[in-house]
Amino acid sequence: MVPTLIFVVFTIVPLLVLGVTIVYCSIRVYSLNDKRPVLLIALLTVMSLHQLTEVGRFTAGVYAETTSVPSEAFETAADLLASAASYFVIQQLTDLQTAQSELESSNTALEERSSMVAVLNRILRHNVRNDVNLIAGHAANIRRRATDDEFREELQTIEETALDLAKISDRTQRINQLLTEDPTATTELRLSECLEEPLRDVARATPNATISLHSGDTETVTIDAPSTFPIAVADVVEQIADSSSGDVNIDITLTRGQATDGQGSRPVVLVIDDDGAGLPDVDIDAIETDEETPLRHATGLSLWCLKWAVKRAGGTLDATPGDATLTIQVPEASQRDPTTPDQ
Repeated sequence: MVPTLIFVVFTIVPLLVLGVTIVYCSIRVYSLNDKRPVLLIALLTVMSLHQLTEVGRFTAGVYAETTSVPSEAFETAADLLASAASYFVIQQLTDLQTAQSELESSNTALEERSSMVAVLNRILRHNVRNDVNLIAGHAANIRRRATDDEFREELQTIEETALDLAKISDRTQRINQLLTEDPTATTELRLSECLEEPLRDVARATPNATISLHSGDTETVTIDAPSTFPIAVADVVEQIADSSSGDVNIDITLTRGQATDGQGSRPVVLVIDDDGAGLPDVDIDAIETDEETPLRHATGLSLWCLKWAVKRAGGTLDATPGDATLTIQVPEASQRDPTTPDQ
């Protein structure tokens, strides 16, 4: 091979590549304000100095006398690999810096949203709730003194509507708790026990409903779920009672489901059934499509709260419009996969 061609291929070309890489890396390191890749730049500079000595030897006319093509090829390959490695390291660092910047922006946005949610929750829990209770109280007082039946019915409507708003205000507290707590934070619950008190409260608040809890073979079974899970179930039971125009029987049944994972683990199955109107179809449609629109939106928050609580527990919720049966499946505490993310 002609000495000049050898010089161009094995000295000038890698020298140009090294020079371009050094300039690129220096600019990127400066713009990223990160000094970690400086060692790479120093290595590339040393390699460039070696190539410059080769240029000096070629100029002095001694290049051809001491040049070994295999060794020059090896050095050239090393120079090119070092340049490529430096480029990819800088690119990776750029991606990491970009991801870090996006993560910081996301964290800031989440903190702002959390603060906004807290403010809205306080307003709904205190200002709005106090106002609707005041409206309901005045409407009830006037209704008791009124003599006109039609006027009394209108006042009763005002009172019932205000009390419904108060319930929505209370349920925003469940949502706020789910939003602000650690997504992985769950409590070991024995459903057969922890459902009893919330269901008794619902029975007292809804005299038109006969509520029965059947524990079956689940008395000692526990699940990992948000602490709001039992109240979310009770809220849905209360909504079923409120949606019924007359007397209604509501059965809550706990059983063990069939093993589906080949390891013998059986989920806890919770079925809510009634002989009334069940849940409004618009509520079921909303959670099935996972969205609310101006033309299709739930009548309340209870089913949304239950859906989110069930999902946080690693379970599933099944409901069909026109069907009064609501089925929930949640893995037993000892069988739940801790690596499964809760959403």
